Amino acid sequence: MTEVGVSSPSTPSGLGETRLSTFLLTDIEGSTRLWETHGEVMGAALAVHDRILRHAIESRGGTVVKTTGDGMLAVPDLPRDFPPLRSLSTRRSNLPVPLTSFVGRERELAEVDRLIARGRLVTLIGTGGTGKTRLMIEVAGRVAGRFPDGAWLAELAPLGDPGQIAPEIARALGVQEVPGRPSLDIVSDFLASKELLLVLDNAEHLIDGVAAVAERLLAVAPGVRILATSREALAVPGEAVVQIPSLSCPGGQHRTRFVVATAAVDFDEAVGTEAVRLFAERAGAVEPSFELTVANVEAVSEICRRLDGIPLAIELAAGRVSAMSPQEIAVGLGRTSSPDPG
Repeated sequence: MTEVGVSSPSTPSGLGETRLSTFLLTDIEGSTRLWETHGEVMGAALAVHDRILRHAIESRGGTVVKTTGDGMLAVPDLPRDFPPLRSLSTRRSNLPVPLTSFVGRERELAEVDRLIARGRLVTLIGTGGTGKTRLMIEVAGRVAGRFPDGAWLAELAPLGDPGQIAPEIARALGVQEVPGRPSLDIVSDFLASKELLLVLDNAEHLIDGVAAVAERLLAVAPGVRILATSREALAVPGEAVVQIPSLSCPGGQHRTRFVVATAAVDFDEAVGTEAVRLFAERAGAVEPSFELTVANVEAVSEICRRLDGIPLAIELAAGRVSAMSPQEIAVGLGRTSSPDPG
């Protein structure tokens, strides 16, 4: 925290009047490590962090000048007649760095990339656990370089009221809010001359509010494109909707017995499916000795089919290979023993 003198306009004597102001700069210690190890909860934690700081500053007469990623710049006794500061961070993105490799979804990647190039609003829809957010982040990271002003993510999941949508977008963009002025007006003015990708994650619980905000921003900011995830479409004119399905799984019926080294599932077919590739990738991350083999491919295939190819469920199952074999995991998912073939 630093205190500096600020000169006011000249007095009748011709001398500037000096007064003391306090500048506060905050930062979260070790934030890079926290994003790497707890990326799934850091967005929500950062939103709480910002609310607490903003309340503490403003309740004591201070002004938040700028949010700086995971910190803030604030001043007490700042003259109120200064124009609001409007500038993006020196970074060109606030997208989280993925902690795991991206597996599969080649068709969906190509389709979303094509739609972003052609249209201005693309919404990825699907049931929970299908990997909409992970696909969104992958696409946004790949296309961010096309936008001079970068790609910026606003996390909507922690929000409980439509009135919080525009302030959260402002926070994600690093835009200063002005007391007494609607956040949506401030964000609209800020984006009017920008060329960027705005990423809105988890819109389903605020669908009408998100739709209204998206329609307003697209109307006033011709250089802005929006990529959103939701369980249903926003129903905004010009919206392109991409249904995100479950991952591809090996074909065949559910089996009830696993015979070592005698796999009924074709090995090459299995390893070519997205679900099996994802299981093998995540299992190898938690248990380096894990390897997909002829002996376990049938069990892994059964796991993937039992979990309907849902990425989140498959990742959770794969995380158990350090304590259980794929055959044991499959049994735990509800498989019953087959009748005696004799």
